Amino acid sequence: MSATTTAAQRVIRFGSAEITFTLITRSRRDLSITVQPNLDVVVVAPGDRTIQEIEEKVRHRAPWIIRQQLRFRDLHPLPVPKRFVGGETHPYMGRQYRLRVLASNRNHVSLRRPFLVVEVKGTPTPDRVRQLLCAWFRERANVAIRRQMSRFLETHPSLRSPDTTLRVRRMARRWGSCAPSGTITLNPELVTVSPSCIEYVIAHELCHRKVMNHGPRFERLLSRVMPDWRARRERLNRVQ
Repeated sequence: MSATTTAAQRVIRFGSAEITFTLITRSRRDLSITVQPNLDVVVVAPGDRTIQEIEEKVRHRAPWIIRQQLRFRDLHPLPVPKRFVGGETHPYMGRQYRLRVLASNRNHVSLRRPFLVVEVKGTPTPDRVRQLLCAWFRERANVAIRRQMSRFLETHPSLRSPDTTLRVRRMARRWGSCAPSGTITLNPELVTVSPSCIEYVIAHELCHRKVMNHGPRFERLLSRVMPDWRARRERLNRVQ
């Protein structure tokens, strides 16, 4: 970042909504507002604009900003939260498994078809079951997601980028995101859906390394590397 550029976090209110945005000021003529796929709002403004002028511009564009954030969020809606009690079903790699919770002398999770067995040391509680199961999913997800991404890049080398990094981290609202810095974040809960849906999210975020929006150019690129991406997205959106 050059000496003539500054950045700061700002917040405005629009009705009952609160919009947080990163304000970057630099030598330029026009003000621009961008909503990133990870829901971040970035405002780049000329250095001679006052804070009041900038905030008024953001407030004026607030309806559009909120629509864009909702659109990005709706691309990958997450399943209904689980209660983590015995008898409910939990998906893994596209298949449903019935949760069996056992009091035990160890903490352990195993797959014994058709059951997903969680052994809890001491008295099982939903919170402890959740912790053990989420840790198990994270461990499985780290391996499965990285392996699948590696395989996808082997068959689509045009999407490789030297500054792309992958991290697997739980997100409350999304399956995946791509930051302008080049970091792709994928939700470990992806390991609950089918491999074809995992591959769709991977392809989607890799395409954002080339095009950071969902316009026609992005859709053309995604269609080139994954012609059936709309069908896969529809299957992913039906996950409950």
